[in-house]
Amino acid sequence: MNPAQQTHLNLDAVENWPSEKLLQKAVSKWLREQGCIVLHVVGFFAASAGWPDCLVVAPDGKFLMIELKTQRGTLRPMQTTFIEKAHRAGHNVIVARTMTEVRNAFANLYAGVTP
Repeated sequence: MNPAQQTHLNLDAVENWPSEKLLQKAVSKWLREQGCIVLHVVGFFAASAGWPDCLVVAPDGKFLMIELKTQRGTLRPMQTTFIEKAHRAGHNVIVARTMTEVRNAFANLYAGVTP
């Protein structure tokens, strides 16, 4: 996909992202448009293996962690373990493969639904 195509990409129409990198860019852009602070975790940055790709602080301070995967992507065991521990500790963590899943998780933060 060339840069011109990316600029005019209809995010709602994409259900099968060609790469996590493109999905991450779209997710980060949309979340920032909602007023969120978004930190993209890069390999060496994470203090512990298994951290999700995006750490999100919503405008009112609510916190969401997002692990991004393409339709073919699978969680590594350390990612599954991290997500389970985070859920037990009461954190909002999702695995998202589409923008729709990210938008739904964001909406659920405000509806009081645990992802």
